[in-house]
Amino acid sequence: MMNKTNAGNETKYQEKMTEAPGREPAALKKAEQKPGTRMVSLLFIVVAAVFFWESIGIYQDDPSLSGSSTFPLIVSGFLLILGVADLIQNIRKGSATTGMGIGEKCKSIVQYLLPKNALVFLLMTVVYYVMLEFGVGFVISSLIFLLAAMCYLIPKNFVKNLIYTGVCIGALYLIFKVLFKVFLP
Repeated sequence: MMNKTNAGNETKYQEKMTEAPGREPAALKKAEQKPGTRMVSLLFIVVAAVFFWESIGIYQDDPSLSGSSTFPLIVSGFLLILGVADLIQNIRKGSATTGMGIGEKCKSIVQYLLPKNALVFLLMTVVYYVMLEFGVGFVISSLIFLLAAMCYLIPKNFVKNLIYTGVCIGALYLIFKVLFKVFLP
């Protein structure tokens, strides 16, 4: 005898099987964009426009179809066209931030593009850079950075993290300083 859970799963399975192969389910067709998609398209267009403008300048120096300036002009023009097409497509779709105020939209986009883990690693990387700039040394700075990163990612295994960090930094030191005789900052 089938219980309600199995009957529900069977119905979902049958719905999936009756859809045309290669087509996505109706629920996925109306999926909204992620926050910031339009801004990424605009950024892409701006970068492509700068590349196109610069490639026009290169083309004016050597205006021949077989010159070295033709390829950058074609590629940057193609990128610009694709960027505009992507923006038009993104404008036609619904957005996850539709109906929100400007402040809420910005907050949603920042939260999506810079999640907590990314911000923590960005901060750790800045601290690592500052340590290198103030002469702490590559080995010690890398040891601190790697240990902090591993302890953040795997918080309950401090001893293992310390061992792995020591092995990694030791291997780097042996390979680059001893074997290749590279000067480490």
